[in-house]
Amino acid sequence: MAASSEFDYIQPQRRPQPTGGQQVKPIRRKYAKPVWSLMDKIWLGAALVTAVVMMCLVVYMSNQAAMSSEHLSQTTAQLSTVRNQNTDLKEEISQLTNPSRLDQVAKKYGLSLNNNNVRNVK
Repeated sequence: MAASSEFDYIQPQRRPQPTGGQQVKPIRRKYAKPVWSLMDKIWLGAALVTAVVMMCLVVYMSNQAAMSSEHLSQTTAQLSTVRNQNTDLKEEISQLTNPSRLDQVAKKYGLSLNNNNVRNVK
């Protein structure tokens, strides 16, 4: 095949088979190299720009998802810490307000319980 700027396209003949041992030769049609118009180039450029923008958006969204996941894990860890502290403080409050401990503290400071001075408010 000779080097040229044209493309060769081989199309078989559709003639009836000759008799007598002759072979059918394909018909070669030469097509011109396609020429890109300005509009074709604009559409190609727009498609390339769109593809690049979409790739950047995918990377950006993936990065944002990873950052959000990290922030969520940090917030969950903080929540767990605060809940543990809250549980510890509730336990300390229940220990400090235990009636037997209150009696010990009252005796330490010389206080006594006088039932005549107790009033129930409803």
